[in-house]
Amino acid sequence: MPSTPGTHRLLEWTMVVLHRLASNVRICVKSTRRFTTTRLNSKIYAQRARETRPGTMKVAVEGCCHGELDNIYKHIEMLEKKNQYNVDLLLICGDFQAVRNHQDLQCMAVPDKYKHLQTFHKYYTGEKKAPVLTVIIGGNHEASNYMWELYHGGWLAPNIYFLGHAGSVLFGGLRISGASGIFKDYNFPSGYFERMPYDRSAVRSIYHIREFNVRKLSLLPSPNIFLSHDWPAGIDQYGDFRALLRRKPHFREEIERGSLGSPPLMGLLHTLQPEWWFAAHMHCRFDATVVHPNVEDALSVSANPDEISIEEDFEYAAGSPSAAQPRVASNPDEIALEDEEEAVVPVPAAKSPPAVTRFIALDKCLPRRDFLEVR
Repeated sequence: MPSTPGTHRLLEWTMVVLHRLASNVRICVKSTRRFTTTRLNSKIYAQRARETRPGTMKVAVEGCCHGELDNIYKHIEMLEKKNQYNVDLLLICGDFQAVRNHQDLQCMAVPDKYKHLQTFHKYYTGEKKAPVLTVIIGGNHEASNYMWELYHGGWLAPNIYFLGHAGSVLFGGLRISGASGIFKDYNFPSGYFERMPYDRSAVRSIYHIREFNVRKLSLLPSPNIFLSHDWPAGIDQYGDFRALLRRKPHFREEIERGSLGSPPLMGLLHTLQPEWWFAAHMHCRFDATVVHPNVEDALSVSANPDEISIEEDFEYAAGSPSAAQPRVASNPDEIALEDEEEAVVPVPAAKSPPAVTRFIALDKCLPRRDFLEVR
């Protein structure tokens, strides 16, 4: 191909882009070497974690982020000054929108009018740094190409950690687990078949939660906090759903059909029984309390009226010994302890209190909206 000034400019521009990409890769590799992906309080956070035990630390939880990192951090700073405390950890329940550049916008399933860079790119390039350790999950409006690069979890930017499509971490004695994405029954049993560049279908199916990720989470120990973007199906029945319908009347049809939320997540809630469950997605605040049955009650089985009792026949046979069976002579000098001691009535064991999960759904980051909870 003949050399032209335009070709030279194109090659020069390509080399600049490759150099910048290589610089970003080196930064990412360096950051992942400094931290572990399973214990966020290692190295840099070790001293802080010793000072912030579960009973003393403050954890802030955000609903949908939608790229509004600057406003979220400003709101936390305002709460810290107003209430005289320090927030040690920020959790974000999806729709984070980790958009690094305009190319990432093409991998996000939103209408074109909502495709804006927002503020994450400043934290990615190092122009800004997150003032508080931030742990996030994915929702249904994400730069899915970047999330896929960190499928098992990792650092999106300094001080901002992605739990992955299904993950769990420890911080200061707290176990935090989470599931990214939303539920669609037609993709639930599938694997991940999407390939770059995403077409109109793949850009949506990539964030649909898969069965094997739910099963992986079900094998984990019970967490202190569980994060999801979707609501567990039927959670509306554990709170004031009439107040929910007053705020969101269009939910009525889904509630009556029983299709509001994710059935696999409700299964996880009953299996893991976390202390707290936070969600987003519906852009409204909703509180619910799920009381789990006692283990003793779950194991008790009702009597079967048609069951054949073998014990009666066995006792009858044992009570009439055969004539051929030798008789054991009694010892006249034997001391009968039964006559000297009163029968001791066994004290029934006290039942353990039932496990309780507090569920809180939060709004998106907008003025006069209930989008942040601090515990």
